[in-house]
Amino acid sequence: MTEINTFLMNESEKFYTPEALLSSWINLSILILTTAMLFYHLNHVQSIKADKRIAAIVAVSLLVCGIMYAVISLKNYVPRVNEVILSCKKDKNCPDAEVERMHITKTVNVAMTSITILVELIVAYLIFKTI
Repeated sequence: MTEINTFLMNESEKFYTPEALLSSWINLSILILTTAMLFYHLNHVQSIKADKRIAAIVAVSLLVCGIMYAVISLKNYVPRVNEVILSCKKDKNCPDAEVERMHITKTVNVAMTSITILVELIVAYLIFKTI
């Protein structure tokens, strides 16, 4: 007979809540990235009549906001998830396989968020170069 994992039944929301919050902030960051690129493009093709330098500054400013959202959300995500992982390690009802799965999930989320931040930085740099 298999052992019931009571830790996951009782504590799963503590792991998934920070993950959901990270996902929401990353969605906002991507939305800002899209808005900045669209605004800059519309100005570039003259759909919006504004000085290209002003459009670039506005787009880069939006990108900086999106990057800050992503960085701050990642900074908040890591300690919250580490706390759940530590709690799981201490609980006799939490199997080692679950601790390993949480570590892998955390690593993937941190890596993907970092890649997203890097892409946003590259786009901001490319737009900034046009000023």
